[in-house]
Amino acid sequence: MRIKKKTITQTDWSGKWIYEKKSEDADVPEEQFTLTIVQEGNLIKAQYCAIANSGGKIDCESTKEYNVSGEVRDRKITGEFFSFFDSSGKKEDLKLLLLITMRSNGK
Repeated sequence: MRIKKKTITQTDWSGKWIYEKKSEDADVPEEQFTLTIVQEGNLIKAQYCAIANSGGKIDCESTKEYNVSGEVRDRKITGEFFSFFDSSGKKEDLKLLLLITMRSNGK
């Protein structure tokens, strides 16, 4: 499993965040989740793209459409999102927590 990391200041979540699960011998990832965040003050808007089953199930929108909104407070984002996969537009709650970790080799 590979996780691409982005170094940020404590309160700035802006940017593209990527989680990817891929076998070393695979051409495509088994799973990938991308979250592109725009932060203005303590408010965020974002768009995610979720891919599972090596591309067999996809929850993405090819055009820029923000489907996540929330508020940053104390290294946490609380807000709501809707799925592109479900056309009903039903919104669900979300909570994201910024965890800062270091590997044992200092990286």
